[in-house]
Amino acid sequence: MDGCVERALRGTCGIAPVEHAMHLRSCMVLTLDREQSQVLREMLQGAVTQLRLESARADSHDFREILHRREGIVTAVLAQLSEPRAA
Repeated sequence: MDGCVERALRGTCGIAPVEHAMHLRSCMVLTLDREQSQVLREMLQGAVTQLRLESARADSHDFREILHRREGIVTAVLAQLSEPRAA
């Protein structure tokens, strides 16, 4: 995962506001309440399951690699959501 994304999820991105507009796609902070966080976790878990099923059925090695990469990204975001947060 992009280091900036990891830092953003931890709240330590450190990009100035003007610079932030230029890096919006790679550095984002998202604030969720408990229910929103739970729903997002469930959706991401479903996405991982679907990606694994698609990957198992993929005929093309290249397409399978793309699906594996996406699965890794979704799994990394899911792990970030599951980390305990400092209050």
